[in-house]
Amino acid sequence: MAEPHELDEDETLYRNIGATYQPTATKFDWARHSLKLFFGGYPGKEGLPDHHVMDEETANQQFRQALHQPDSLTWFGHGTFLINIGGKRILTDPTIARRIGLSPAAIGRLVPTLPNWRDPILGLDRLDAVLITHADYDHLDLTSLKMLRQKFPRMQIIVPEGTARMMRAIKHTPINEVAWYDRRQIGAVGIDFVPAIHGVRRPPFDLDTALWGGYVLSHNGRKLYLSGDIALGSVYESIARRYGPVDVAIVPVGGYQPQHFNRAFHTTPGGVIGIARKMGARKIIASHWGTYALSEETGRTQKAAFQAAMASQKGRSEGVIFKIGESRPLWSPGQ
Repeated sequence: MAEPHELDEDETLYRNIGATYQPTATKFDWARHSLKLFFGGYPGKEGLPDHHVMDEETANQQFRQALHQPDSLTWFGHGTFLINIGGKRILTDPTIARRIGLSPAAIGRLVPTLPNWRDPILGLDRLDAVLITHADYDHLDLTSLKMLRQKFPRMQIIVPEGTARMMRAIKHTPINEVAWYDRRQIGAVGIDFVPAIHGVRRPPFDLDTALWGGYVLSHNGRKLYLSGDIALGSVYESIARRYGPVDVAIVPVGGYQPQHFNRAFHTTPGGVIGIARKMGARKIIASHWGTYALSEETGRTQKAAFQAAMASQKGRSEGVIFKIGESRPLWSPGQ
């Protein structure tokens, strides 16, 4: 496949490459979706699975131990992971504030923010980089970035092309824009920005005037694929040829119902597992679920659908579901 050119003919809007479905949602569909978000019309805490959140003491203890391990992963909820890799600490799509989005329509977390990243005793004394996959409000939260900047003034932020202009409130922090297939280096860790099938909707900015995507992190012969939000398309085959196989894939398993509205932006758990397997992932980790009320499916449904889809897939991939606040080794034993 030839190198994709991400801008359309008038050089103002970005577009997907090889999307299976095109957006069909009407203005009425978007208005209905916005009203349900604003008035709490989607399933909330009552729909979360049992034992979804770690107790704070255990989460903090695991986190302290993980920070002293060579490679580890901590889930704060939604798309927010702390990746401890190659001696570097990299945070993804941080949404650690109590609410995200524009007031008065901001959306509150259904779960606490764990572990306590502010506690100096736990040992998070630096943050080397923040990776933003795209500028939707549940992935680019300016309040969270301001909070992080206060504690980690030397962190740098890597964002998709066209996103920095949306971040003028984040002052005195290096912001590095990347286009698809651009590579950045953080110490010994390679970071490649790769395409995704999605889009960017961030009022009051115009639709799709900033790029979106995922990242492949590589170190010492191992690779992690952070997909960002994804729908079905042929571009993942091209990514797999360039970067696969990967050891770990972090993929979104929530925000997909109803499919007639969402399928151009979010595929089902079975769809994301198929994409992760195209990348050759040995371990597939569920993200983007059980944190905010953003769609029609409950947290229990999201978890069960991921587990069922993993069980139906023939192969050696391992499906992994974190609890809120949980830390684990990044690589499986023997990897």
